Amino acid sequence: MKPVQLTAAAKTDIKQAATWYEAKREGLGGEFIDRVIEAIGIIETNPEAFRIVHKGLRRVQINRFKDYALWYQVRPDDSIVVACLSGRMHPALVKERASGVIPFPKGPEPA
Repeated sequence: MKPVQLTAAAKTDIKQAATWYEAKREGLGGEFIDRVIEAIGIIETNPEAFRIVHKGLRRVQINRFKDYALWYQVRPDDSIVVACLSGRMHPALVKERASGVIPFPKGPEPA
Protein backbone atom coordinates (compact mmCIF):
# COMPACT_ATOMS: atom_id res chain seq x y z
CA MET A 1 0.00 0.00 0.00
CA LYS A 2 1.22 3.48 -0.91
CA PRO A 3 0.00 6.57 0.94
CA VAL A 4 -2.11 9.04 -1.01
CA GLN A 5 -1.44 12.78 -0.82
CA LEU A 6 -3.89 15.46 -1.95
CA THR A 7 -2.84 18.82 -3.33
CA ALA A 8 -4.44 21.95 -1.91
CA ALA A 9 -6.29 22.33 -5.22
CA ALA A 10 -7.72 18.80 -4.96
CA LYS A 11 -8.89 19.45 -1.39
CA THR A 12 -10.60 22.63 -2.56
CA ASP A 13 -12.25 20.73 -5.45
CA ILE A 14 -13.63 18.13 -3.05
CA LYS A 15 -15.00 20.75 -0.64
CA GLN A 16 -16.64 22.73 -3.45
CA ALA A 17 -18.27 19.64 -4.99
CA ALA A 18 -19.51 18.43 -1.59
CA THR A 19 -20.97 21.87 -0.85
CA TRP A 20 -22.72 21.91 -4.23
CA TYR A 21 -24.22 18.45 -3.69
CA GLU A 22 -25.27 19.32 -0.13
CA ALA A 23 -27.15 22.35 -1.49
CA LYS A 24 -29.01 20.03 -3.88
CA ARG A 25 -30.10 17.66 -1.11
CA GLU A 26 -29.28 17.40 2.58
CA GLY A 27 -26.84 14.56 3.20
CA LEU A 28 -25.73 14.29 -0.42
CA GLY A 29 -22.53 16.24 0.26
CA GLY A 30 -21.61 13.74 2.98
CA GLU A 31 -22.35 10.88 0.58
CA PHE A 32 -20.00 12.48 -1.94
CA ILE A 33 -17.22 12.72 0.67
CA ASP A 34 -17.77 9.04 1.59
CA ARG A 35 -17.41 8.00 -2.05
CA VAL A 36 -14.25 10.14 -2.42
CA ILE A 37 -12.76 8.37 0.61
CA GLU A 38 -13.58 5.01 -1.02
CA ALA A 39 -11.81 6.10 -4.22
CA ILE A 40 -8.75 7.18 -2.23
CA GLY A 41 -8.75 3.72 -0.63
CA ILE A 42 -8.72 2.13 -4.08
CA ILE A 43 -5.73 4.28 -5.06
CA GLU A 44 -3.93 3.27 -1.84
CA THR A 45 -4.56 -0.42 -2.38
CA ASN A 46 -3.80 -0.61 -6.09
CA PRO A 47 -2.51 2.69 -7.50
CA GLU A 48 -1.75 1.28 -10.95
CA ALA A 49 -5.19 -0.27 -11.45
CA PHE A 50 -6.27 2.58 -13.72
CA ARG A 51 -4.66 3.47 -17.02
CA ILE A 52 -2.80 6.68 -17.72
CA VAL A 53 -5.15 9.10 -19.45
CA HIS A 54 -3.09 12.30 -19.74
CA LYS A 55 0.59 13.11 -19.10
CA GLY A 56 1.13 10.54 -16.37
CA LEU A 57 -2.25 11.11 -14.72
CA ARG A 58 -4.65 8.31 -13.97
CA ARG A 59 -8.33 8.73 -13.28
CA VAL A 60 -10.68 6.88 -10.94
CA GLN A 61 -14.38 7.71 -11.13
CA ILE A 62 -16.29 8.46 -7.97
CA ASN A 63 -18.94 5.76 -7.37
CA ARG A 64 -22.48 7.12 -7.60
CA PHE A 65 -21.10 10.48 -8.82
CA LYS A 66 -19.85 9.27 -12.20
CA ASP A 67 -19.28 12.76 -13.62
CA TYR A 68 -16.60 13.28 -10.98
CA ALA A 69 -13.22 11.60 -10.83
CA LEU A 70 -10.02 11.79 -8.85
CA TRP A 71 -7.09 12.57 -11.12
CA TYR A 72 -3.84 11.29 -9.66
CA GLN A 73 -0.24 10.43 -10.37
CA VAL A 74 1.65 7.43 -9.04
CA ARG A 75 5.08 8.38 -7.69
CA PRO A 76 7.80 6.06 -6.33
CA ASP A 77 6.79 6.41 -2.65
CA ASP A 78 3.18 7.57 -2.85
CA SER A 79 0.38 8.76 -5.11
CA ILE A 80 -0.77 12.37 -5.41
CA VAL A 81 -4.31 13.47 -6.23
CA VAL A 82 -4.18 16.69 -8.23
CA ALA A 83 -7.89 17.17 -8.93
CA CYS A 84 -11.40 16.05 -8.13
CA LEU A 85 -13.35 17.44 -11.02
CA SER A 86 -16.18 16.72 -13.37
CA GLY A 87 -14.71 15.61 -16.67
CA ARG A 88 -17.61 17.20 -18.47
CA MET A 89 -17.27 20.55 -16.74
CA HIS A 90 -13.51 20.98 -16.37
CA PRO A 91 -11.44 18.91 -18.85
CA ALA A 92 -9.10 21.82 -19.64
CA LEU A 93 -8.41 22.50 -15.95
CA VAL A 94 -7.32 18.90 -15.37
CA LYS A 95 -4.94 19.13 -18.33
CA GLU A 96 -3.50 22.41 -17.04
CA ARG A 97 -2.76 20.86 -13.66
CA ALA A 98 -1.24 17.81 -15.33
CA SER A 99 1.18 19.86 -17.41
CA GLY A 100 3.02 21.16 -14.33
CA VAL A 101 6.04 19.55 -12.72
CA ILE A 102 5.61 17.93 -9.28
CA PRO A 103 5.02 19.56 -6.85
CA PHE A 104 1.82 20.91 -8.33
CA PRO A 105 0.99 24.56 -7.66
CA LYS A 106 -1.40 25.32 -4.82
CA GLY A 107 -4.95 26.16 -5.73
CA PRO A 108 -6.74 29.25 -4.46
CA GLU A 109 -7.39 29.27 -0.73
CA PRO A 110 -11.06 28.75 0.13
CA ALA A 111 -12.89 31.88 1.19
